[in-house]
Amino acid sequence: MKISSSAAENLSILEDQSNSSASRSNNNHRTELGADLRPDLMTYLGIFLTSCSVLLFELVLTRIFAVILWAHLAFMVVGTALFGFGLSGVFLALKPKNLKFSIPALCLSCSLSMFFAYLVILHVPFKMWETSSLANLFYLGVWYIALVVPFFFAGMVIAELLSSYPKASNRLYGFDLIGAASGSLLLLPVLPTLAGEGSLAFAAMLAAISGLLYCRKVQISKLLVSVSVLVAVVFGLLSLNAPSWMPLKLHQAKRNFKTAYENNLILATRWSPMSRVDIAEGGEHKKNRRAIWIDGGTNHSGMIKVTEDIDAMSPLKNRSIGVAYAIMADKNPRVLIIGSSGGHEVLFALTNNAQKVDAVEMDPSIVRFVKDPRFTGFMGNLFQNSRVNLVNDEGRAYMRRQPNDSYDVIQFVNNYTPIAIASGALNLSETFLLTKEAFYEYFSHLTANGVLALHRGASLRVGLAAISALRDMGISNPAAHLAIVYGEWPMHEGLLLKKTPWTEEELGKVNTFMRNITHMGGKTSFIFNPLHSTNDIYSRLFTASAEEQEKHYTSLGINLFPATDDRPFMEHYLQFGKKSLSGEIPYEFRRFDKEKWQGVVPRGDFPYVIILAESAILSLLFVGLPLAIWAKSSYQTKGFLRIIAYYAALGFGFIVVEICLMKKYVLFLGNPIYSLTTILVVLLLAAGLGSLAVDRFDRINTKKAITYLVSILAALLLIETLLAPAIFDYFLGLSFAGRLVVAVLMLFPMGFVMGMPFALGLRLINQAQPDENERRKLIAWAWGINGYATVIGSAATVFVSLFFGFKIALAIAVCSYLLGMLAIRQICK
Repeated sequence: MKISSSAAENLSILEDQSNSSASRSNNNHRTELGADLRPDLMTYLGIFLTSCSVLLFELVLTRIFAVILWAHLAFMVVGTALFGFGLSGVFLALKPKNLKFSIPALCLSCSLSMFFAYLVILHVPFKMWETSSLANLFYLGVWYIALVVPFFFAGMVIAELLSSYPKASNRLYGFDLIGAASGSLLLLPVLPTLAGEGSLAFAAMLAAISGLLYCRKVQISKLLVSVSVLVAVVFGLLSLNAPSWMPLKLHQAKRNFKTAYENNLILATRWSPMSRVDIAEGGEHKKNRRAIWIDGGTNHSGMIKVTEDIDAMSPLKNRSIGVAYAIMADKNPRVLIIGSSGGHEVLFALTNNAQKVDAVEMDPSIVRFVKDPRFTGFMGNLFQNSRVNLVNDEGRAYMRRQPNDSYDVIQFVNNYTPIAIASGALNLSETFLLTKEAFYEYFSHLTANGVLALHRGASLRVGLAAISALRDMGISNPAAHLAIVYGEWPMHEGLLLKKTPWTEEELGKVNTFMRNITHMGGKTSFIFNPLHSTNDIYSRLFTASAEEQEKHYTSLGINLFPATDDRPFMEHYLQFGKKSLSGEIPYEFRRFDKEKWQGVVPRGDFPYVIILAESAILSLLFVGLPLAIWAKSSYQTKGFLRIIAYYAALGFGFIVVEICLMKKYVLFLGNPIYSLTTILVVLLLAAGLGSLAVDRFDRINTKKAITYLVSILAALLLIETLLAPAIFDYFLGLSFAGRLVVAVLMLFPMGFVMGMPFALGLRLINQAQPDENERRKLIAWAWGINGYATVIGSAATVFVSLFFGFKIALAIAVCSYLLGMLAIRQICK
């Protein structure tokens, strides 16, 4: 279970080596399973199901967090998984030798604690943005602790099994990895079928069933068996209709979704691994609309009621989103709409005589709803029109597969897709549409007089990114290709990028169109007119030289750096610290700057800071402090400090690599959940095979083997960092199956090598420390510091990626592995 399973992987090796030695010297150190050292089929199935259930639980929680709060706190799930598994290893290392555990009881505890964690989430009223409330910080701590417990019990189960069967630990570990991979794959059918609430109950049911599978191998009370059966049955039945029995409770309002939810205006709900989508009545004053709520109000769209024959309708001109068609009056444009959602932009295109509309929507639930007979009639069969090609895909991935010069209009409107991916923290899918590399592709896919029409906020930063991209493409006057018009409301400007420079005639048509929109209030149409320069900040920056623009990327108090595929965080425009913003900075930037916590931490970054702090404090209290006290007598042990440095480096490096890869592969695989699943499954299975392959290094000096493997891993990571962008660009036009094959070929060698250093380090400990007790202490400390480093590394990766990009984060991971290698090389000197 990466996250979970990297812990399982390390624990498997740790317990296998430490307990195989212990079993030879102390046969009394066994759990209740110990009489027969050969696990039966039920034991293999049990560890498979335990791993499957806990990873499914972890992934479902990320989706639930995205709905009831925002995607930011999905990051907490990753931290708790790492911390819970690490804590289980520490506890086992510290427990008295005569203390035994019932595996079925641990599984039952895991199952019940999953449900308890859900109850805490429902009834402890944490609200993300109440940063000044001490009670709210306390609630966050309660959530964190409640979430640790299921992972702690799951870690205990896996550790106990692996330590009980030292000769079969590799096979048990293999079933553990297969179970973890199955849990990540199981999310794909389970979540849409059972919804978030039901999927969580389903995961708890699997955990309870896994405990029953061990009952043939151990002697336990009939009461425990009966309770386990009862719990499995109850959770199984609950999963079938969980939204009715234990519906999600919203602690804070996101837009107006909470109002619609509480007033029973929801018409239909569908979950997918990407999001939860609700279709709602528009309300008393919006009977001609159906609201589309995404992740409980994180984003919002709508279905427009259409009562006429669309092919006979007059051109729609009542919204600024139709401005691109003002210069297309004499042609039948070919249109690409990225994020078609409820079809408003599609309707504008069709009524403006588009000959073909490629409507690309990434969310499978929205695609299902716009094809649903319950809503197609309301929408006038919009997406069933013969001129519309509805595609469930990521916009850039789909566009990359089309020939150049394909579209007269490329449009997207407020495409915010806050999907929780592993760390769950960053709005990756949306910002990959606004990078310099994205503008290269838009430009190449426009026809000779084509227009890219973006309708969103932050147009100052987006415009600078577009200008920087055009300049890189050799266009001498990129500002001549750009125009920005006002929208109907703030943060909804229209950014229009033309393949050829704007002419007075074209800008006149744009101006006429905008002035005819009645609710524009007669205001000036243009924020930036390339043919009529003013002295405002838009004109000065857009028409400045590249060197002059770069001087202003940070000097105005906000981040105006052009986003890139390596650092695709367009929405991260506030800087840490108290900044004096220029009076010319657009209002949207100044408004968010006023919402900084204590005037220092941007509102969007505050959850990361708090979670990083809580992870560090709880890890120090429950991992670092006990191990430091327990290992105090080991400080003089040969190689002690180098051992903990080595395992800290492994833990930190592994999690940084995993999180960065999950984020980077979103663009290539075309869907956040595909990226998450692929990284989890491929790295998980590859690392497991790599760990099993360590047995083949028996005749090689262990220090040399570590040196060779870490060097190979560093080389693979550097190759990934340097060559992945070119590989993505070259193969992005393949079908999904083709891209998946390429991704597996790129990921598998890294994962295979990443599975080896931990096991080789344990072998080196055994060689360097002949004393059984001291060796066990060293192994326990190694496991503890490894878990602690992964918790800190998962949080640190967010900040490094935000401020420096994925390449720097991966370079830090390489340095971490190399420093660990240098530390361990001295252990036997």
